[in-house]
Amino acid sequence: SVDIELFVKGLVDRRLEPDKFLAVEVTRNWSEIANGRFQYDRLQAEVAALLTLSKNDILDYWDNLYGSERRMLVSEVVPRSGPATSKEPAVKNGYSDGTNTLLLGVGDIEKFRADREASRSVTMS
Repeated sequence: SVDIELFVKGLVDRRLEPDKFLAVEVTRNWSEIANGRFQYDRLQAEVAALLTLSKNDILDYWDNLYGSERRMLVSEVVPRSGPATSKEPAVKNGYSDGTNTLLLGVGDIEKFRADREASRSVTMS
C-alpha cells in the first residue's frame, strides 16, 4: 500500500540520516559494547528489515498484540511533591450508594490479586 511505503520511507530516511554530533555515534557504539552485541551496523540492519515490511505484516502484528486476549493498562503518576499537571486522584468512587466499597487504584496489591483470582474462578465455573 502507498501509505505504508511512504511511512517506511520516512523511517528509513530518519534511520539513515547522518549523526549531527559525534557523541551520538559514540554513544550508539558504546551501547553495542556494553550490551555485548557488537552489531555496529544495527542501523543498516534495521533499514533492511524495514524495507521488507508489508501492510500485512503490520496488520498481523496488530492482531497478535490486540487480538482476542486484549489487555489494557491505564495508569497515572501523580507526584507527592512539586508541580503536577493533574490533581491527586480520589480514593473513593464518588457514588452516593453509601457503601464506598469501590476504590480507585490499588491500595493493597495482595488483596487485589486475591480478589482477581476469586473473580476468575467464579467466571470459569
